[in-house]
Amino acid sequence: RLTLEVNMKIAICGDSISEGIGSLKINYQPLLQEKFKNVEIKNFAHTGSMINHMDQIELNIRKFDPDILILFYGNVDAMTRPKSKSVFYRFLPNRYRKNGMLSPRALFTRRFFVRGFQKIESLFRICLNKLLIKICGYEVWMTVDKFEEKYTEVLKKYSGKNIILISTVPVYEKWFPHTNEQYVIYNKIIKELSEKNGCEFINAYDILSKYEWDNVFLADRFHLSQGGYEVIAEEISKAICKKISC
Repeated sequence: RLTLEVNMKIAICGDSISEGIGSLKINYQPLLQEKFKNVEIKNFAHTGSMINHMDQIELNIRKFDPDILILFYGNVDAMTRPKSKSVFYRFLPNRYRKNGMLSPRALFTRRFFVRGFQKIESLFRICLNKLLIKICGYEVWMTVDKFEEKYTEVLKKYSGKNIILISTVPVYEKWFPHTNEQYVIYNKIIKELSEKNGCEFINAYDILSKYEWDNVFLADRFHLSQGGYEVIAEEISKAICKKISC
């Protein structure tokens, strides 16, 4: 692997795919660190966050003053869920109304009996989500117009930075009904914004779609495995090299 000695700062912004999940929070940051020596990388990603999370971390990003800004949003923004105003959805227990709690589990414990319960509960989430969407219809967490508006605002704020935009990942359609069709729409916006603003664009959706699920995704077929992070880290490294002409 090529390792480059470059003095710069990189800020990572995104959702749980960028932050990592579980107690270890495995993500692509260490892989980037291996490729670029003397580079300070800070991860501002937060689980469940959308593009409007950039408002909450703006002061920290400004203080860090990165040379390169990685934006990996859209996975949560464009994910479908049962219509929140429907009667059936309102009767759900609070825990299932929280962001991501109708999605399958990505990780399971090694303890045999607990693991069995977790798998059953994960299957229940999948079935409940599909049933509610079929009965109540679906909506996305952030409308496409709001997403484009907010993303445009973010790019304007950091117009002086080298910015890398990453599309959504693909998801397993049977477990995330109608989400991929929304992702295609939102990814088109991300790509168009990258072209308008002179940003590098990484089409993670198309890239990861070429692999077998088990090679790049965890059990939920949404969060990335080590193999998936290696693929993404390689693409980000290429994009960084384009920006700094290495």
